Amino acid sequence: FLFRSLADDGAPQYVSDLAAALGSLGQTLARSGRYTAGVAKLRESVEMYRALRQDDDPRTANDLARALVNLATWLPDTNQRAAAVNAAREAVSIRTELAARQGGDTAQLISALHTLATQLGNAGQLTEALSISTRAYDQANGLDPRHALRYPELLADTTHDHSLWLAHAGRLEEAASVAGEAIALYQLLHQRHPERYRHRLAMSLMTLSNHQREMGDPHGALQTLDNSMAVL
Repeated sequence: FLFRSLADDGAPQYVSDLAAALGSLGQTLARSGRYTAGVAKLRESVEMYRALRQDDDPRTANDLARALVNLATWLPDTNQRAAAVNAAREAVSIRTELAARQGGDTAQLISALHTLATQLGNAGQLTEALSISTRAYDQANGLDPRHALRYPELLADTTHDHSLWLAHAGRLEEAASVAGEAIALYQLLHQRHPERYRHRLAMSLMTLSNHQREMGDPHGALQTLDNSMAVL
């Protein structure tokens, strides 16, 4: 492993390159179903970035936060839900600090919050998942339009998942309203890239249909479901 032999010399650039390579390998292994091996590489990547982090260098903090989000995403597949929550919490803490330091570019913070809400839900901590999701949703709605245009998928995913947490809390009318917002965002994405976003648009319509059914509107639920099937 060339990067590892170079990193053994202690040069920060080589250590950073090795951490990046391990992170990429870890995700590849996890996506192929080799979760334990993948998580081991992702964890090693995190520890390397942690050792490189310098408080006055936002680049090293950014690298660590990104690695923590990747680790948090795959830890549940090895039944490490509490560890996933902890990794996501650390990523949110770093992203919060960076957003404040860098003048309010909160897109990466929204992504970390979205990950934390998901992992809290996986761990059964539904009340806090809704709280964190609300924070992500509010941040997304307050995003500078210049940045919002760069992250349409993040905004759509954050909005859609917030509707799910609202529904879990029994706030069905709010959930349906937010689901409608997510549908509008996915429709825009679907217009630009039909094949890429077909299933996500259909999923968002199914989510609204479920909310309508739970609200006692079977006719509306069926109509929305028909719209979802038409997209597919």
